[in-house]
Amino acid sequence: MRLKKRFRPFLESLECRETPSTTSSYFSGNLSVTTDNTAATAVTVKAITATQIQVNVGAVTLGTFNNVTNVTVNEGGGAGDSVTLDLNGQTATPNMTFNLGAGTGDSVIVTSTGAAGALTGTLNVTFGAGTGDTVVIGTANGITTTNAVNIRSSSAAGFAYTDALGTNALNGNVTLTNVNSVVTPGAGTDNGNLTINNGALGASATATIGAGHTIRGNVSYTGGAGPATVNVNGTIGGNLTYTNSGAATIALGAAGQVRGNVTLNFGSNVNTYTTNTPGWIIGGNFNINAGNNTNSISLAGTVGGSLGLNLGNGTNSLTLSDGSVVGGSLNYRGGSGGNAITLGNGASGILGGSVSINVGNADNSFTQSVNYAINGSSVNYTGGSAGDTVTISNPANGYNLIVNTGGAFGTGADSDTVDLSAVTSLASDNITFGVLGTSSNTAGTANKNWVPPTAGISWNHRLTNFP
Repeated sequence: MRLKKRFRPFLESLECRETPSTTSSYFSGNLSVTTDNTAATAVTVKAITATQIQVNVGAVTLGTFNNVTNVTVNEGGGAGDSVTLDLNGQTATPNMTFNLGAGTGDSVIVTSTGAAGALTGTLNVTFGAGTGDTVVIGTANGITTTNAVNIRSSSAAGFAYTDALGTNALNGNVTLTNVNSVVTPGAGTDNGNLTINNGALGASATATIGAGHTIRGNVSYTGGAGPATVNVNGTIGGNLTYTNSGAATIALGAAGQVRGNVTLNFGSNVNTYTTNTPGWIIGGNFNINAGNNTNSISLAGTVGGSLGLNLGNGTNSLTLSDGSVVGGSLNYRGGSGGNAITLGNGASGILGGSVSINVGNADNSFTQSVNYAINGSSVNYTGGSAGDTVTISNPANGYNLIVNTGGAFGTGADSDTVDLSAVTSLASDNITFGVLGTSSNTAGTANKNWVPPTAGISWNHRLTNFP
């Protein structure tokens, strides 16, 4: 007798159909959307008219809301969450606040489908403690903001910010806090200030103003202990102020312009400022303050005002390359780590004002190369107790030259040299060596080395403590 096969019921697993849990509320013009910690939650805020806002979570529409004055989106802590603000060709007036959680790879995108769009309210974005977060403002149709843009991260790793495509006009002030990458590429004009606050950023940071991009206001960078690089290839209409305790690299490209003043405050790290390609312009004064490490400054463009440097006890160098122009004076103060100041390399260059150099107790040098003109009334060099070398290679000069090689006396291995062998004219000179030590008329062969003009002296001249 055969037994009949018994049927056993079972449960069949279906594919995952999880959706984020979302709470939305609207009251007296205030629209709020809050999502849970589901990863990759995508919220879209779309302007239908100036004050009518539609909100989608993924492909689901939460509703269309009228007479909106404030929009707040609070995303959970899932990774890869996103908020997209689609201006949809409208001039949207509500204030926008987007808060994203601690998940990694969160993003905020401001775009405008169909036509150029504008936001007259404020835009506030806050990221949590995650990494890899990004903000992109831009579309081929163009984005205009007329109020403040404030973006910050709670993460020491920061976020990346892109003012994209060169078709935007950010007319309010933009403030970025703990941002590790700032890019403003292409054409486009921002009429407000750009302020970067990176004091709590632990990662390295780079800010680049692209060629053809204009920020008409001031640009301010305040950093922390991490290294920071600022590249200016476009135009800053106001002042550029940079402060960073970490290693600093500042570069102006061939088309870079800062029409106001530039102030760079470096820390005690290896710092570099370079403008190797002529063509860049600083319209106002240029001042650099740096700490006790290696500071390398190379200029090949134009400074409309004065150039001032206050450098610490590291190995410091200043080179005004051929073709460089400084409209005002040069004031250089260096510490006891060694200082090398070089004007030109034999082709051309102009310094419109006077020169004042005061350096510490190390081997220091000042060189005015042939064909580099100093049009001010005086060149004043004060050295330290180690070796100092002053070389004037440009023949015809109209300034008063004052040199004090420093120290109570010159003995031991220290060697001070003043070389005027190429000079044919000066307004006057006053050269003072140390009290003791050996003397010579050949550079670098004794404690005190005086190399007089080959063509003879026909101006007021004073030489002290030689031989």
